[in-house]
Amino acid sequence: MPRSSRQDIVDNVAVLMYHDVASTLASRAFRRFVVPPTLFAEHLLALREAGYATAHISQLGDPRAAGPLVFLTFDDGFATIVENALPVLAEQGMTATLFLPTAFIGGRAAWLSGTGEACRPLLAWQDVRGAATAGFEIGSHGHRHLELDVIPKESLEQELSVSKGLLEDQTSTAVQSLAYPFGYHDRHVRAATVRAGYRAACEVGYGLHRVSRDPLRIRRLLIGPDLSGDGLLRLMTDGTPTVDQRARRATRRVWRLARRARAAVEASRSPHRTMPRPSP
Repeated sequence: MPRSSRQDIVDNVAVLMYHDVASTLASRAFRRFVVPPTLFAEHLLALREAGYATAHISQLGDPRAAGPLVFLTFDDGFATIVENALPVLAEQGMTATLFLPTAFIGGRAAWLSGTGEACRPLLAWQDVRGAATAGFEIGSHGHRHLELDVIPKESLEQELSVSKGLLEDQTSTAVQSLAYPFGYHDRHVRAATVRAGYRAACEVGYGLHRVSRDPLRIRRLLIGPDLSGDGLLRLMTDGTPTVDQRARRATRRVWRLARRARAAVEASRSPHRTMPRPSP
C-alpha cells in the first residue's frame, strides 16, 4: 500500500551539498560549485524565515532531532569557508557537517587539476580543530579524495581508516560520517565504510533523501551560484526534476567500468605509489 502524502512529507528531508563559499572567480568547469558569500547569507535567511533548524549528518533519522530540519554539508574543506560560511552559520544559530580529505589539509586541492582549480587553498588543521570546537560536525571525505569504487580493496580500507583516524586524533571527537569522493560508491565500498566504523555516508543523488533509505546512501542536493533563497526553498520541496534517475542508473555501470580501466592504467604507470603523508 502506498504511503500517504503526509508520511512522504515527513520522510523526505533536504540535505544540501555546498563546496566553496567565495567571491573569487572560478573556472567554467568549477563555477557551479562556488556560491558567493552574499548569496549564501540569503540562503540562510530564507531557511530561518521558513522555520528550518539544522542538524549534523550523524543525527539524520534521530527521532530526538526536532524539525523541520535541513542538513547542510560542505565538501572538500576550502579555506574560504572559515571566513565566509562558518561565522554566518554561527550567527544564525545554525550548524553543518564538513567533509574533509585529510591528505590535503593545510595544502591545496590537487585533485582539481582537471578543472584548473588545483591551487585553491584548503583548511589548516587549526581551522579544523576550531570548527569542531565551535560545534560543527567533522566528517571524512577519504584521505586522498580518490574514486573509492575503482581502487584495490587494501587502498579502499586505508582511505577510510587513515582519514577517520587522523580526524579523530586532531579533533578529539568521534568521526561518524563520510562523503564519498565524487559521490562514487558500490556495495563493496559501503561494506568497507561500515567496517571502518562510519554510521552514515553521503552520495550526490541529486534529490531529496528518504529517511527510511539506507543511511550509507544519503542523497543530496547540489547548491550552486544561480539559486536564490526562494529557489532554494522550492528545491528543498520538489527535489531536482531535471535529473533522470533511471537514465543515471542505466549509465552508471558502463561509466564505472570505464573508470576502473582508467584507474588500472594509472596504477600500472605508478606501481610503487604510496600514500602521501598528511599535512602538518
